[in-house]
Amino acid sequence: VYSCSGAAAGDTTQVLSGPSLAVTTNSGFGVSTATGNALSLTSSSGITFTDTHASTITGAEKGIRAVNSSAGSVSITTTGAVTGNSSNGIFAVNNGNGTLSVTATGPVTGKVGDGIRAYNHPVGQGTLTVTAGSVAGQSRGIFAVNRGSGTLSVTSTGTVTGTTSDGIFTRAHTLTDATVTVSNSSVTGATNGIDTYHVVAGTNAINVSGTVIGGTGDGIRTRTAVGGSSLVTLNSGANISAASGTAISNNAGNSTVSVNGGAIVTGAISLGDGADNLIFDGGSFATVTTLD
Repeated sequence: VYSCSGAAAGDTTQVLSGPSLAVTTNSGFGVSTATGNALSLTSSSGITFTDTHASTITGAEKGIRAVNSSAGSVSITTTGAVTGNSSNGIFAVNNGNGTLSVTATGPVTGKVGDGIRAYNHPVGQGTLTVTAGSVAGQSRGIFAVNRGSGTLSVTSTGTVTGTTSDGIFTRAHTLTDATVTVSNSSVTGATNGIDTYHVVAGTNAINVSGTVIGGTGDGIRTRTAVGGSSLVTLNSGANISAASGTAISNNAGNSTVSVNGGAIVTGAISLGDGADNLIFDGGSFATVTTLD
């Protein structure tokens, strides 16, 4: 158990470890390193890091690196600015049999790599949950991979940017659901705005009430194994587009795209093979260029 204090100035990497690790912060705490990560958290039986004091955490490499090697869960909660100057802002891995949760209400920046990079590789059941405000990555804004048998969920409520790759990328390896929610915010990617991939025939669900912009790829790209399902729901405030001209795409899996009142799609909707449904229920049809 660690309780952290002291302002950010001229720090070395804070290496905190234990068979079961619990870390909290005090008011005024911060870390700023000239070399290495700001915080390096390791455990064999679970990690909890909780900052409720808007702490500034800046690493020459990663801002926060948290790796759990065996049993248990990982929970990372930040409220201040977390920055990785030559790597990810937050890098979290759980190899235990529990859950992985990252909650960041303050801005997270990965100046090289991803803003938030999260892997859940448990041997048993385990969910992966990422909830974030503003996130920026030199590669992807948010990168989330779940190999556990639990659900995968990514929710953004701020501005998410992937400078050279996707805004949000998710990959699920089991039959459980993967959900991406963009709530009154914006997601921008140099390739795809949102890219969801279900390796097996599971279900992707994307719920958008904000702006999603793709670059050379698509605004929203969904992929599953054949027989899987992608459910894209665009609600009031949703505005989907891409510089490539393809707003929404799906591969050979089945898909249902619902464009509800107050939602706008600019560009092509290309749903590929599989059993696909496109439902316009009050959303704007005027700027759709192609229906496939």
